[in-house]
Amino acid sequence: MIKVYLIHKKGLITRLHKVIDLLCTCNMVEDIEIITSENSNLKFSTAAENAAILPPDFPHRVISDGNKSLYHKQFRAFEKIAIEGKPAIIFEDDVLFDPAAVDAFITNLHTIPSDWEFCFFGTGCNLKLSGTGFVKNNNKFKSKCTDSMVIHPVAARIMFNDLKNDKAYMAIDWDLNYRFIKLNTVVYWYEPGITAQGSQNGTYPSLC
Repeated sequence: MIKVYLIHKKGLITRLHKVIDLLCTCNMVEDIEIITSENSNLKFSTAAENAAILPPDFPHRVISDGNKSLYHKQFRAFEKIAIEGKPAIIFEDDVLFDPAAVDAFITNLHTIPSDWEFCFFGTGCNLKLSGTGFVKNNNKFKSKCTDSMVIHPVAARIMFNDLKNDKAYMAIDWDLNYRFIKLNTVVYWYEPGITAQGSQNGTYPSLC
């Protein structure tokens, strides 16, 4: 059993009802907490700071308001997972999935290698690794879309503290790539992915 933190943009009732209906069908979801607040202590960088700090193969554009809103909520989720002290799933509210597949993933989570810190299990941007099941990502860029991920509480604390003492430089998927390198985070992907992002497949309009 596992807790789910659900990242929600206020006003998007259709997608919220849909994902809650799906989650309530999952036997292995213990609890659901919806995060809607767009206020946190997270700070954002300027274009000049991006140019001075980020490697050349990272995007240097400033974060859009939509991506700032998302990052505030994810930042709060990291803190909550760290405080709870248990692995937890973060879903964004446009995620779509077969509840039976999510139940199977949660049931098998105990088989993930013990060095794991973050695990992505969605299909966002059609990014894939070779292999099946829990596959360690040894590439330079280890993040994918943040609609579906499970996080170890120790890693959540490390990520939260790093962000609290720094600034967010990019949209969260790219910013996590930067921090995974900086913090030497161990990242797994679950292959094949078991969730889809409704704002990518045309089910919902994109907000970013």
